[in-house]
Amino acid sequence: MQYLDEVEPRAVVGISMSGEIAVRLAAAPNNRIGRLVTLVGAACNSAAFEVPFGPAFTKILRTPQSWQRSVVFAQIASFPGRLTVVRATEDTVVPATIGELLIANARRAEHAEIVDILDTDHALGLALRAQPGLIDRLGIVICRAILT
Repeated sequence: MQYLDEVEPRAVVGISMSGEIAVRLAAAPNNRIGRLVTLVGAACNSAAFEVPFGPAFTKILRTPQSWQRSVVFAQIASFPGRLTVVRATEDTVVPATIGELLIANARRAEHAEIVDILDTDHALGLALRAQPGLIDRLGIVICRAILT
């Protein structure tokens, strides 16, 4: 982040599991992030960050409702910038509730919104290839989120 000292407002975009990382980065005041976008953004049980990537990590993530023990729902409360949560309406991997809780807890946010991508599941990469125009729509959402 030290190389971005001249860049304001900073923006971070997290996709799927990196949605958790993006929220953690944005919530840390020293990072001076003013725009946060999550795309089918997950929340992870904090215990997953305490074990090496592998079977133990996967077991924690696959435990039903384990995402409820994520720190991001508390951390997002300190984020003062603009938050955009992009969900896929047919996502069976990341519950829609995660986005709703992020928005509900983003009490200091200048702006917080949910954008639903219709008829799309968690596999955004496949959807971008299969659905003409989706990349343009998603690009507009991201640009609007970070440039306004």
